[in-house]
Amino acid sequence: MSRKYRAILSVDPGIQKSGWAIFVDNLLTACGVARFQISIKNDKLFKEDTKRLLAIRQITAKIAAAWEQVMGVMVQPNKMIIEQPEIYNHASRKGDPNDLMPLAILGGVLWERMAPNQIIFVKPKLWKGQVPKEVMTKRTHAELSQREQNIAIDSFRDLPKDAYHDGYDAIGIGRWYIKKESK
Repeated sequence: MSRKYRAILSVDPGIQKSGWAIFVDNLLTACGVARFQISIKNDKLFKEDTKRLLAIRQITAKIAAAWEQVMGVMVQPNKMIIEQPEIYNHASRKGDPNDLMPLAILGGVLWERMAPNQIIFVKPKLWKGQVPKEVMTKRTHAELSQREQNIAIDSFRDLPKDAYHDGYDAIGIGRWYIKKESK
């Protein structure tokens, strides 16, 4: 008789880079950051919309490939927890709110591709509040077991420093959900 695992995929979506984490039976099993990379020499020929669509396709494919490598092709996530883009009030708004639309599309494409049994969207302020990313990264890392810390360190070793927080946010999103569910 085969054992049925409880598998969770959590995602911190981004068009340039998206953090992802896989939890099996509530333990961090794998994590990473899927980064968009144009392999065409003169990417100035592409319109921004085309670049965004290519990014969504590439990031989705990278996260799906990571899932399949860890969990297998026949296993779908029991749950996928993904950070929901949020438009803040005018006083604390950074950038153009229309920039969030591609993130929403990425979430939908991931949902379709990964076919989880259930999807949960969580707003940033719900899972991490107003904590700065550097502080949240340290907190998330400190909450991990030694084995899980080693997985994160090995997974993020070759990333540029500005990409660590995307991976740790994905871990934090997954851990937030697991804690919330166990209450």
